[in-house]
Amino acid sequence: MAAIESLLLKDSNEPIQKSLGERMAFVIGNSLEQRKQIVANVEDFYRIRSRLIHHGREAGPRDMEVIDRFFFNVWWTLRNLVASVDKYKTKEQLLLVLKDRKLS
Repeated sequence: MAAIESLLLKDSNEPIQKSLGERMAFVIGNSLEQRKQIVANVEDFYRIRSRLIHHGREAGPRDMEVIDRFFFNVWWTLRNLVASVDKYKTKEQLLLVLKDRKLS
């Protein structure tokens, strides 16, 4: 989580779920429906994470599906970012491109 957050979040003032979900969606989502699913998965994952870390609750079978999907999406996001590392000179440039995709 730290790796993907450090790559896709501008600073500590950004809302993690919203920013991370949208940026991951624009890196790996090929359709509106896929992007919506990625955003929803990130939100679900962080809710589960909060329950586990802050409230000591165990993860159930449905939670494990969400967690597995999240890390699959993280893996694909990292893979795509590594494959396009020559396109962006800085993290700021990458974030600007993702912002432009969102607004296009």
